Order: sequence, then C-alpha cells, then structure tokens
Amino acid sequence: MKAEEGRQACKAAEESQSTEAFATPHQEVTAETPLDLQLQRLRIDSRSFQFLECTDDASNCDHGEPISTSWLDCKEFVIAFADEFDNVVKVSGFNNAFPIARRATWEKFITVWESPAKMTSAMSVYLANATQCVLNGNTEFGHCYATYAACLEQWMACTVHKSQAAMDVYKILEIHIGDMHTLVSYLRRRIPCCCLDETYVKFRSTKKIGLCSNPDCPLPNGQTKRSAMLQCTRCRVANYCSRECQVQEWPNHKRWCDNDAKARAEFDSKKKSS
Repeated sequence: MKAEEGRQACKAAEESQSTEAFATPHQEVTAETPLDLQLQRLRIDSRSFQFLECTDDASNCDHGEPISTSWLDCKEFVIAFADEFDNVVKVSGFNNAFPIARRATWEKFITVWESPAKMTSAMSVYLANATQCVLNGNTEFGHCYATYAACLEQWMACTVHKSQAAMDVYKILEIHIGDMHTLVSYLRRRIPCCCLDETYVKFRSTKKIGLCSNPDCPLPNGQTKRSAMLQCTRCRVANYCSRECQVQEWPNHKRWCDNDAKARAEFDSKKKSS
C-alpha cells in the first residue's frame, strides 16, 4: 500500500517540485499511509555514546553512535529534525519533508548544519538506531531512521563534498519503501561494526526491488527487480520498468527532467574545469 500511494503521488509531487538545489522527492506519502505511524520522536537515552568494537552480543554494541564534547547539540538536533520531518509528512506529505524540516531547524541548529563533523555525528545516530531496530525485528522504524540518515547523507554530498549536483530522491525512496536487502545493505556499508553480517547473509539472495517512476505503471505497486529497470539517461534519476512506461510518463517527467539534466550538466562542467 505504501509503495502504491507513493507512486500515485508522483505526479503531484513533480508539479510542486522545489527549485532548491537539493531537489525534493517527487513522490508523496500522505497522512493515510503507515509512514505516520513510523515517524515518531527519536528516542535516545542518556547513556554514554561510544564507538565500540562489535561483541558477540549485538545488544552491547553502539553501532557507531558518536561521543564528543559537542554531542548535546547533535542529540537535540536529531530529535528536532525527526519531529519536524514527522510533522511535515502529516500535513503536506513526504515530498516536502526534508526542505521544510531543514529550514525549520536551520536557525537553532545552524552550528550543526554548517559543521560536517556534527552532521556526520547526527547521521551516525540515525544509522545506529536503524541498525538496532533491524536487529530487534522492528523493520518499520529501521526504514524510518535510515531515511533520515539518507537525507542528511545526500545533503552533505551536495553541499559539503560537492560530489553530486542534487539529491537523488529515488535512492532515498528505495531505502524508505524498499526491500530488506536494500535496507540492510545500506546500513551494513555505513556502520563500523559487524552486527548486521548475519542479517545480510539472510537477505542477500533476495532480489532488490525498484519502483517504477510511472504512477500508472501496470505492475503490482509499480515494483519489479531493480536490475531489470531502465534509467532515464538525461536526468539519471527516474527509473522505469519498461520502455512503454517511460514513454507514457514522459510528458509529466520532461519538466523536472530538463531541470535536473541542466543542473547535472553544469555540475559536470564545473567538475571537469576544476
């Protein structure tokens, strides 16, 4: 249901696409979806956060949660950002959640937003919580926290590392509504411990699922094997299950495809000249 409603909201999200450089998601999740049950306040206890070596008992591992003199700022930030993200989803949908949550937390937490070290710490908190949720069998919250981390990661890639022209919203959506193979792979590559190794073995034979960018895709929930999908060669963001879906969606896709293609061309040109 969540994937289906996300697909059906694609057109509406494209119509209201933000002009900000970090492109907002083109798919919207409405207040009726299970997402609202997932996006709850991030609960972090008062224990010491440390980078620990993984032990035989994964419950004793912090999965890379940071400890630093500036930890209090990051703790308040991850809670505030999660709250704002949650509130926006309830009111206007997933496609507006990141830019509005960023603006809402910018003034109070500007020292976090403008500090790569603090942003990395915040990401680590989300990743660690997502990992523990997966280990506890709470995959819904695991997807949720991983989505927060992916948003911050994409933001840093655009604004700090300058490694991409805009946020790749479909990668974020694949983490948010994707399969367990996608979620576990994403987390396992980013945590410093081996706590997800056994879980990865369990799901690695599962085919990764992709979401067709055509809201009217005839496939169930618009989903198919990711390896079989076709990517738009102009924007390199939208994916389709077939040539037919790509052609059908082109009139709606063209507008933001042109914008993304232009932004990426300018980015590639600057990268070559630097």
